[in-house]
Amino acid sequence: MKRIEQKPVHGGRTLDEKYLPPRAALHKLDQARKQKQTVYLHGVMGTGKTSLITYFLKDSAFVYYSAIRTEAADLTAEAGTFSPFAVVIDDLEVLAEDRREAFYLAVERLIRQKDVWLVLISRSMMPRWLAPLYVYYPFAEIGEKDLVFSEEKQREYLAREGIKISSSENAHLRALTMGNPLALRMAARIILESVAENGGAERGKLISQTMIDRLEDAFGELIAHWACRWWPDALMVFLMKLSVVADFTLPMAQVITGSDQAGTYLLECQEYGGFICTFRRYREMRYQIYEPLRQYLEKQLKLKNTAKAVAAVYQRASLAYERAGDLIKAVEMAEKSGDGERRLQLLIASAAASVWLRHFWQLRRYYLALPAEVIRGNAALMTAMSVIEALSFHDEASEAWYQALLTAAQTASPGERQLARERIIFLDVVLPTHSSAQVIHQLLKWENITKITDSPGGKNVMDRISLCGETPSIMNGLRDFCDWIRENRRNAELVSTDIDWLFGRFGKSVWLLVTAEFQFERGESSQQTTMATQRGLMLADAENKLAYVFVAVTLLAQQYMFDHAADEALDMLEGLLERTMDEAPELTANVEAVAVRVMLYQGRDPRIADWLNRENNNETAFNSLDAFYYLAKVRVYLAWGRVKKAQSLLQRLLVFARRRNRVYLGIEVTVLMAITLYRLGESAWKTLLQDAITEAEDYYLVRILVREGPVLTPLFHKGRFLWHDAGFKKQVLAESRRMAELYPDYLKARGESPVNLPEMALTILKYQAEGLTAKEIGEAVGLSEAGVKYYNKETYRKLGVHSKTEAVMAARSRKLI
Repeated sequence: MKRIEQKPVHGGRTLDEKYLPPRAALHKLDQARKQKQTVYLHGVMGTGKTSLITYFLKDSAFVYYSAIRTEAADLTAEAGTFSPFAVVIDDLEVLAEDRREAFYLAVERLIRQKDVWLVLISRSMMPRWLAPLYVYYPFAEIGEKDLVFSEEKQREYLAREGIKISSSENAHLRALTMGNPLALRMAARIILESVAENGGAERGKLISQTMIDRLEDAFGELIAHWACRWWPDALMVFLMKLSVVADFTLPMAQVITGSDQAGTYLLECQEYGGFICTFRRYREMRYQIYEPLRQYLEKQLKLKNTAKAVAAVYQRASLAYERAGDLIKAVEMAEKSGDGERRLQLLIASAAASVWLRHFWQLRRYYLALPAEVIRGNAALMTAMSVIEALSFHDEASEAWYQALLTAAQTASPGERQLARERIIFLDVVLPTHSSAQVIHQLLKWENITKITDSPGGKNVMDRISLCGETPSIMNGLRDFCDWIRENRRNAELVSTDIDWLFGRFGKSVWLLVTAEFQFERGESSQQTTMATQRGLMLADAENKLAYVFVAVTLLAQQYMFDHAADEALDMLEGLLERTMDEAPELTANVEAVAVRVMLYQGRDPRIADWLNRENNNETAFNSLDAFYYLAKVRVYLAWGRVKKAQSLLQRLLVFARRRNRVYLGIEVTVLMAITLYRLGESAWKTLLQDAITEAEDYYLVRILVREGPVLTPLFHKGRFLWHDAGFKKQVLAESRRMAELYPDYLKARGESPVNLPEMALTILKYQAEGLTAKEIGEAVGLSEAGVKYYNKETYRKLGVHSKTEAVMAARSRKLI
């Protein structure tokens, strides 16, 4: 038994002089002690649980027990000077099942004992055996989120260690350590050692790959030695096998480990120390091993097993992903297993099944590594190569594979010929090297329609293809149909009378939505457009075609925006976001991008800042599939005053739009570039805006200009622009003025504008970031609660926000805290 009677100042356990106690957790402890409420303090190893309670009780008398060396019969509390007298029971996660009942009774006895305040500490979340007490005597719970360091707290700790760190490296280090104080302490030591040994960090950076490797090894080994030494060997073997995947479901765990006891083991892992967490994704419960431990276990798997045994684990992981329908991850695992034949078969299966261009792109390195003779022998592989080369702007190579597929369709056996024909239709629709006019022409040819509808089982190949791709537009989605719609409106109306055979069973919803979209862009009747959109939405929803539901919801959201109903628009998008996360994760990023664009009209900077920080590096290597996402990012950059970053991204988008003859995208990018150059003080903005006006007028695209109305309205009066259609001009100017009146703050460069806050206001903001209430902050800074609220009101006004959360995020985006 380890028992410490700690008197005022210090005695027994000692504290790190650089320890930074989390204020929110201290407040929770203080409130719980005042009410004599039992505390359950939990978090993985290194989060500072014992340090926190030792710090909190440093001026009090308390008794401390560790479940490692204490039996239930020894859990007693003696009368002390302080009331209530604190009893701390640590290391509850190590209790084997045969000891739990006795500890349960002892804990209940202490809870009931007069003048005793009980603190329970464990690495795991509330275990099953304690749950009845938790329900009957509601515990105050302090979890890992209350203990880990924020970026600000981390920077403060590093400063105490004499380490100055940039914002980007601070964020990187926070991601590596996950805010774990012990991991941060080890990282600081490694950084200081590196500086001392090398006279500086590698290439002038504190966070080098060497430092990362050392930290992962040291922290993982520490966890394994101190935290996992109580675990049965079978459990460690089980976890080592699972360490090859980032997260998994129970069925996946059963396949990867080959164990029918997987569910029991996972439950034990959670109760042994909280090193397994759960979350929901795609309507499934998923498990995740604590990342530092997972990295360590994967290294141990390779060290303690033969290459053949390790390969077998990766093969089972590949099978688990295949059964889960994730062919991309299945291919990656097959590659790691060294099973070339399985990898090839998975690549063929993925190419035959995929309708999302991103799937081809994500697997491009595997396809590009295949020998040409292997590719030529399979229609699915030739399809993949044609798509990948087109997305890489290798147009001649893409067309060569397309022609090879045409040849294969003529010479292959009947079964293979049918697959080749289906893949040809797929390429006719999706290849960016083929114009939209070519697409419609090919589909309208009877022999091609026969190829489409003669697929096995009588299914239409077009049923599987989304003409919008991952974007919320058919007119400007997978392809740009602006030219075809403008030049063939009469022909389109004829086709629409019997559209099912052309675009599959979703044909009616496709035509309703593309018609509604064209009407909306032309600024036609709102009621007529809304009716067509609602009908298209109902049909797409009934068929569970979420890509077209996305198109319809975005169209409705835009109509709401023009009717001054931005909140309703955002509500619709947030509902769709939840659905896509479960049913179509490929769409999630662009649904978020649409929501961000709505927020820009409302001026909700903090939420947008969170999105921008989370997605900050997605443009490093330009990907044409992310064009819609980039457009949202450009607008955020303009709103934040990061005009040069906006210009850089727009230049790449403009090259892409021109090379692929993307009419709509080209006009939109030109408008945004004109705004950008105006803010940079370059006179070329007038020429660009004139170009955009002329082309938009040519296609009668009213809304492409009106969307930017709050910004364009003053620019229209700063130059003499040529309009050929008086009706078009009148409509654009009138609607732009209305948008400027409705959303005066849209894209207003306010993110970088100076905001001067007094020192007290900044201090209050820092406390708010740590989760303290106005009353708690007042006690800490010597103000009344009313005084704190006054400072908050002034701070919110200056930052242009309406809540504590938004204020904290706005202050962070401006680097004020």
